[in-house]
Amino acid sequence: MKTKHLPLLFSLLFFNCYLFRQGVSFLSYQRKAVPVDRIISDTTVDDSLIEFLNGTTAIRLYARDSLGLSLNDNFTTFVETDKRSIVSVVTACAPDTFNQHTWWFPIVGKMPYKGFYKLKHARKEVARLRKKGLDVAVRPAGAFSTLGFFKDPLYSYMTRYSPYRLASMIIHEQVHATIFLKSNADFNEAMAVFIGDNAALHYIKATRGESSREYLKARNIYKDEKTFISLVLGLYDELDSIYSLNLLSEEILELKQARIEHFKYHYDKNYDSLFTTRRYKRFSSRKINNAVLAEYKTYNYDVGIFEKLYRHFEYDMKAMIAFLKTIPKREKDPVEFIEFKLDK
Repeated sequence: MKTKHLPLLFSLLFFNCYLFRQGVSFLSYQRKAVPVDRIISDTTVDDSLIEFLNGTTAIRLYARDSLGLSLNDNFTTFVETDKRSIVSVVTACAPDTFNQHTWWFPIVGKMPYKGFYKLKHARKEVARLRKKGLDVAVRPAGAFSTLGFFKDPLYSYMTRYSPYRLASMIIHEQVHATIFLKSNADFNEAMAVFIGDNAALHYIKATRGESSREYLKARNIYKDEKTFISLVLGLYDELDSIYSLNLLSEEILELKQARIEHFKYHYDKNYDSLFTTRRYKRFSSRKINNAVLAEYKTYNYDVGIFEKLYRHFEYDMKAMIAFLKTIPKREKDPVEFIEFKLDK
């Protein structure tokens, strides 16, 4: 860990009990982290792990050389763990509108989610928010970004990721470490998703070949993801229209639940004709509420602006990212900033 970052860390740790707990857990993983170079040079290490680590290094270099993203110390260490994810992420939202509950943190500002290293702490937060009458959701997250302030490690469960998922994850987190607008989670996440998914697909095509099994699988995952997001955001828009009606809260909630059940029925009925993989098969069995839908909206906020920008730069992702770097870090409306620049 870099010494110059210690004052920042301690200010975060003692900001409140939550940050202290998360800081202790974070430091415990940092202590367990082993440099990737040391593992690769160890002749007793299994070949499959060496292949995985070499693969992550290649993705990091691709992110720097082909995309222009920061090449910091992220993903240069490895942590062995029996977990399948590193944190549990809690989100909350009003039950009859899409007004998200937010939290404020040092450095990053206002955020619509809160992460916990220990599930029991996440569950306590869920119970607290439900007492307030909010829709609440909790999900596992395999990675998160410390924005380049510390070394974000690789975890052993990532060795099970497909090449596409691994590339998408690393590029996504490196976007956060390169470009981050304070208190603008929707834009930050949607940008990282758009760049991560598209760049990962190009990476697999370039390194494995257009006719390779890995690329064909990645393309199917990419296609299914777009189909899934389109369906979920369609439900979001339908509910948003219901919430705008001049109705009593009880009537709105009744219409909401009926619409969700209708969505689930048709989702299951048409799944095989809509999707090529089983990746999203279990979504309809999940408790779908405003918190779930609002989070998907956050990660896919105004995707059209990124598609427009990508076309503007003639599908040159590196040029697009270079432009995105020019957005002021405290810009309150980055979409308006982009539209203004494109119209000049």
